[in-house]
Amino acid sequence: VVTRTGSMNLDTDLFRSGAGFLIMPEDTKAPETNFEIEIVRAGQGSVDLTKAMSLLPGSFIQLEGGALLNASMFAANLVDEINLTISPMVTGADSPRLANGAPPLHSDYQVAHILEDVGYLFIRYLRKI
Repeated sequence: VVTRTGSMNLDTDLFRSGAGFLIMPEDTKAPETNFEIEIVRAGQGSVDLTKAMSLLPGSFIQLEGGALLNASMFAANLVDEINLTISPMVTGADSPRLANGAPPLHSDYQVAHILEDVGYLFIRYLRKI
């Protein structure tokens, strides 16, 4: 979980199980818990996403952020795949997009997989090389 402040409820199954970890700035105070949580530290004042990604083990990171975190990841050129679900519903409002707040950017992706189920489309895009 990426957090600038560390102010969040950590008493959840995700963190208690040991599966969850925090990504936070180096100068942010670690939240207090009565169980151990792994913390990846990168950046001063805000998370340096490029540095944080280089510190994480493995070659696959699942990003399930909101539009602002997504925008930051796109802006840092850290997104190689996009999994997009399109539902057969129309809603209206000032809803955030996939990457709200991103500076103008352009990355090319190609369709790798499309699955349809009960009107829903599940699309996987890969960055063009």
